[in-house]
Amino acid sequence: MIDQNTQVVKTEQKRSWFPVNSRPRLPVSGGRASINLLGAVTDDGDHFISFVEGSFTGKVAAHFLRALQEVFDKKLVIVLDNAPYFIAKHLKKQAAKAGLLLEYLPSSHQK
Repeated sequence: MIDQNTQVVKTEQKRSWFPVNSRPRLPVSGGRASINLLGAVTDDGDHFISFVEGSFTGKVAAHFLRALQEVFDKKLVIVLDNAPYFIAKHLKKQAAKAGLLLEYLPSSHQK
């Protein structure tokens, strides 16, 4: 099973008073940073986590699948959600070529 996660470091929250019907604007202290992770866990509890610089893309997902094959085994069944980068055609082609079986969770709007 593979899943992705983004942790965002939020700015400091401040309280203030503003006149009724005004459009308040608050200064923001600090910037916004995030940490992107892709992770996989086997049915035996073994796991593999990768830090991702930038956004999740099909290229990142393809690289992650290659890394999984190196770490675990050449023949894997991988369960994915329906994120655009996991359902990309080139990712499916790469997986088929490499002997990986990709299985997808049902989307939330399917019954």
